[in-house]
Amino acid sequence: MVEQQTLNPVSEKFRERVDEAIEKSTELDAPVLLSISQDVEAIDPLRLFTGSMGYASERWFWEHPESGLAMAAAGAASSNIAPPKERFSATKQEHHRIASTAILDSADETDHPGLRFLAGFSFDPERKPDRRIWKGFPAVYLFLPRVMLIRQEERHTLIFTTQVSRRRDKETICKSLEQLYNRTWRGLEKEPTATRPRVDVTPTEQDEEIAQTYRENVALASQKIRDGAFEKVVLARHREIRTGNYFDVNRALERLRTDYPGCYTFAVARQSSVFLGASPEQLVQQQGKEVSAACLAGSIRRGESPDEDATLGDQLMNSAKDLHEHEVCARAIREALEPLCADLSMPDEPQLLTFSNVHHLYTPVRGTLSNGSTLIDLVERLHPTPAVGGYPKEDAKSFIRENEGFDRGWYASPIGWMDGDGDGEFVVALRSAIVSGQRARLFAGCGIMDESDPEQELAESDVKLRPMLAALGGDNA
Repeated sequence: MVEQQTLNPVSEKFRERVDEAIEKSTELDAPVLLSISQDVEAIDPLRLFTGSMGYASERWFWEHPESGLAMAAAGAASSNIAPPKERFSATKQEHHRIASTAILDSADETDHPGLRFLAGFSFDPERKPDRRIWKGFPAVYLFLPRVMLIRQEERHTLIFTTQVSRRRDKETICKSLEQLYNRTWRGLEKEPTATRPRVDVTPTEQDEEIAQTYRENVALASQKIRDGAFEKVVLARHREIRTGNYFDVNRALERLRTDYPGCYTFAVARQSSVFLGASPEQLVQQQGKEVSAACLAGSIRRGESPDEDATLGDQLMNSAKDLHEHEVCARAIREALEPLCADLSMPDEPQLLTFSNVHHLYTPVRGTLSNGSTLIDLVERLHPTPAVGGYPKEDAKSFIRENEGFDRGWYASPIGWMDGDGDGEFVVALRSAIVSGQRARLFAGCGIMDESDPEQELAESDVKLRPMLAALGGDNA
């Protein structure tokens, strides 16, 4: 049972800084953000994501147990949607503008854990968007939440961020914060209601048509690679499942984070849809000048027994096709990061990275940021890596655009967060689905090389669809 804590510390902090915020807004002739924090007893951030669905159309959830970080957000204190061609530069500018003018409740920021900006990008802004599926998920979306609950190791903190303008009087602004505070706690106190949707995951005739198209695209891509058009391309497919009532997104997230603790569990709710998943792949992380990235390319299913599992792992580590695919990805990451990083290092050989359903070839990448570059610069240079796009990048993207037959939207795209200093982390939004009402579309993709076999690639994509099928279909999957 979560019990509401007293408003007094938050209210006092807010009143101490609101005059300063109004004065700053007057000087800038523009609204500024005032952010107030309160450490609380242990609360699962997923409760904020679930409990705020009645009053916040903008919601976010992120958890990576290995790093000890979990975050949930509700409502937007500030948001930005930029034109596709300017999406990276506009995101950098908006982040700097807000971070440089925001006021936190602690002058030296020792109490406040810092701002968290949340951002997501589409896979290919040049492709005509499918607004039936991806309504509310533009080419780029950056927002700073009104309410955020952060769990970092043992510390749990609620953060309330309010837009302050000289055109609003102090008492009106303070009253708005109190209303937000009370509404937030009502959501946290409410026990989540579990449903068990009836979901039929039996493949349909449409699924078989999509599968056949996938086989044909794999064969075509392999021939193009043999002809020298490009070196690698990643082809995706989708499956749609339906329910007679509504999908239980909260239950799906619970299952994903329980079954895949080594992955990044995420959910973004905008308007009437939720994009969620459990990605195994970090795109890039920045902490100060230190940069880390992950090359994750080449995979095989887990075995039914320990002996079979070990055999499959050895098979992957010695697969010429998968080693070549991985080498292409590692080479492209090096090419993308070297102009922005000093002391870039990566092992010569990949290692085996194992999750509950699949083995991957994995190479960690480390470097030191140089030339005044930012995390968003790194994201722009890396996306899409050959692990989700292909190589060379533009040739592979053109093939995907012409042959895949559906809009990936935010699937296989960068999604992540930044703090006020620009540090943060982005992952590749894999093992994911977009859920809207009674319909869910699930995605999976595989790296195609010159020797790829259509049936094997289809089977591999089936393995990658299973986490979301199980999470959304529950016991029916």
